[in-house]
Amino acid sequence: MTYRIYSFQITYSVPFRKFLVGLIILFILMIAGCSHQIPTEKTEVKKVKMSVLPVYSLPLMTQRFIPLINYLAETTGYKIEYVSTLSYETYLATLESAQVDIGYQNPFIYVILAKTKGAYPLVKAVDFSGNSEYRGAIITHISSGIETILSLRGKRVMAASKKAVGGYLAQASLCVQNGIDPEKDLTVILAKSQDEVISKVYQQRVDAGFVREDALRAMKDKIDLNKIKILSFTEYFPGWCFAAFSHTDKNVAKKIEQALLELNKNNPAHYRILERAEVGGFIETSDIDYEIIREKAKILKIPF
Repeated sequence: MTYRIYSFQITYSVPFRKFLVGLIILFILMIAGCSHQIPTEKTEVKKVKMSVLPVYSLPLMTQRFIPLINYLAETTGYKIEYVSTLSYETYLATLESAQVDIGYQNPFIYVILAKTKGAYPLVKAVDFSGNSEYRGAIITHISSGIETILSLRGKRVMAASKKAVGGYLAQASLCVQNGIDPEKDLTVILAKSQDEVISKVYQQRVDAGFVREDALRAMKDKIDLNKIKILSFTEYFPGWCFAAFSHTDKNVAKKIEQALLELNKNNPAHYRILERAEVGGFIETSDIDYEIIREKAKILKIPF
């Protein structure tokens, strides 16, 4: 059998040869590149530091606010770092040392921060009835023998801090209205938290205590509230506010504000968060809402 071998000669034009060579080089480079992943830029999650003025002990504060912190993280996409502090007296120092971006505090602490850190309010808390104000109470043990505010003269009175609105400033203002100078006529003993104040009154280790009205509700499972007598309620003051500072990223502040305003007590998931934090929701606010605090502080000669 005879085989014939045919040979073919193909003639390429010069432009085509250049194109073909370029194509082969490109193909080689593509194959070589398959063994290396093209680096991709990672999107870094923005970290936001947040702190809350501690009305209660650290375990109670954590129990109350971690669900709200988690909600804000999920809603904004930020990594919210909860910066805890142990007492009223260390809160301001903590904000400064940790460079906290967002703080949640009482009206008096807010006006201090407005002056010292350029704070401005984002939202104000309301209760489940929609009220944006709260009040304090003067409490004693039912067997203390103290029946009126005038009976407090010369007594040992406990408060969490002289910077507390519902836990000192409100009561001090009421005492002044009744002819008692809290600095001269009372022996004021400071505690670390309002739950400690209530406990010490309950144990009769002090004669009376200055606390927020809602602090009593928070202690209903820890002590027998029937043994606590409310001597008097104070007038109402503007609610706590979330605030940003002069160094806070404006976009962060706006996003946190929007997330807080979106909390709706009629939403079951939101209700559980709000109930734990003991607030009914948040509304818009402005610095002018807190002018009454500045006026009271001046009357009581409390520096801020």
